Amino acid sequence: MSYQYQENLALDAQQRYSVKLKLIGLDICPYKVPADTWINDPKQWPAFEYQDVFHYLIKHPRTHFFLSGWVQTVFHMKTDSGHYVLKADVKPSWGVTDEPHHPWVALKKSGPVIAAHCNCMAGLRETCSHVGALLFKIEAAVRLGYTSSTCTDRPCEWNALFCKER
Repeated sequence: MSYQYQENLALDAQQRYSVKLKLIGLDICPYKVPADTWINDPKQWPAFEYQDVFHYLIKHPRTHFFLSGWVQTVFHMKTDSGHYVLKADVKPSWGVTDEPHHPWVALKKSGPVIAAHCNCMAGLRETCSHVGALLFKIEAAVRLGYTSSTCTDRPCEWNALFCKER
C-alpha cells in the first residue's frame, strides 16, 4: 500500500502524525514503506505481553476483532532506531465485505507501545478497536510461543559433545 495518507490529513493531524513518526524513528509513513520491506516472521517480534496491551489501551479491551479472526497476517519491520513497527489488515466492524482498515503499532524491543495508528475514522486517537485487535494478536502470538525459537529451529548442539572429531 502506498498512498498519500499523511498528506491528506488535516494540518493538526499531520503535525501529530509527524511527531508520532519521529518518536519511533521513522522518516516515512508506514503506509508508504515498500511491501518487500515488511517481514512475516513472528520470531523477530519484540517481547510483548498482556500488560503492554492493558497499559496502552487502559482497560478498554478490543478483543472482539481479534477473537473473531478479523486481524489478518501481521507483518513487521525494524526501524533504524531499533523499534519495531507491526501492521496488519483488520476487517471493519460494519460492512465486513468492505475494504479492511490498516492499523500499525510501534513497539520498543522490550515490548511497550510507543505509538499506534489506524486509517479508520478513530485512528488518530491511537486506541481504536483495530489497533487494539492488532495488539491482542501480537500478545497472543508471544504468549503462545510463536515468537520464540524452539530447539528444532537450531542445529543440534548437545550431540556434538559425544561425537569424536575425525
